[in-house]
Amino acid sequence: MSFEVSTEGAFWLLVNVMAAVYGAFVAGLSAGLFLVN
Repeated sequence: MSFEVSTEGAFWLLVNVMAAVYGAFVAGLSAGLFLVN
């Protein structure tokens, strides 16, 4: 049970990290395009 819970927690942590990285990438890309234009 504890292994299942920790695995689920690690999965959601990974999802949150990937979402944060993707959000930062998209924000930086859009900001860069805005500054170029």
